[in-house]
Amino acid sequence: MPCMLRPEFRSRPRPNASVLLALFALAGALIVGPIATAQPAAAAGTAHISISNFAFSPSTITITAGTEVDVTNTDPTAHTFTSDPGDAQQWDSGPIQPGGVFSVTFPSAGTFGFHCNIHPSMQGTITVVAAPATTAAPATTTPTSASTSQSSPRSTSAAGAVAPTALPRTGSAGAVRLVTVAVTLMLFGGAFTASGARRRRRRAG
Repeated sequence: MPCMLRPEFRSRPRPNASVLLALFALAGALIVGPIATAQPAAAAGTAHISISNFAFSPSTITITAGTEVDVTNTDPTAHTFTSDPGDAQQWDSGPIQPGGVFSVTFPSAGTFGFHCNIHPSMQGTITVVAAPATTAAPATTTPTSASTSQSSPRSTSAAGAVAPTALPRTGSAGAVRLVTVAVTLMLFGGAFTASGARRRRRRAG
């Protein structure tokens, strides 16, 4: 009786999940890297203090060097915004009438107390921290007098403008890490596929 040979069926190889994951990670590195370089860094701006119900609000604030502090009087009576004696930076707004605004820029780090000369119980503190260092080239400026740290009631002069800080570093380091992970996953996927092939050959034998 002739011997019947059993036909051999071979399953089609399926895509390995680790290899697909590695390809997605590589594509993400190429896309995310350029996007991360387009975000500008934040610059020092303006802080606000209001005078209401015979009190400064907030009475204690922390700002970055170069920040301008605006004080608005919302009370129906006049107040002053005056530095405490002995501090490194001195200023005196004089009487701020109801609805008036007085501005002071703080160029240097330090702790500065303030009060109202008309109502001594009104007190507060401003803490100024140093601005973060940047690698941007120094800008050319025009020398000014030493009295520019104290501002007159609010104006639209450009002297108080703050230069933007440098852009953050690119995302190239993150892209390199993603590519490294992708290559590792590809190697792991190849080893997993080879191991499966060996097991199928042993079962077939």
